[in-house]
Amino acid sequence: MQIHESDLGRGAALAASKKLQDMVQRGRLGGEFQFGVMNQLKIIRGHVLLHQAHSDRKEFGPASLEARESTQVFCKWLGTEGFWYD
Repeated sequence: MQIHESDLGRGAALAASKKLQDMVQRGRLGGEFQFGVMNQLKIIRGHVLLHQAHSDRKEFGPASLEARESTQVFCKWLGTEGFWYD
């Protein structure tokens, strides 16, 4: 199932971070919880990439090299790795 840009907001990243912290504290990182861990990491990674693309567009302008490159990195990640683990 595809991850959508709307799944990667700041609130989602903060919630994913808290879920990961809980999983680590309880030692629930393997077995059936492994996909949950990996999905939370995807939310955080996607949020960071999306945030960078937005920041570069705002700071340098949408036509800038920085904005184009960070947007390309985000889009490539979304297209190749932006899928939920089941």
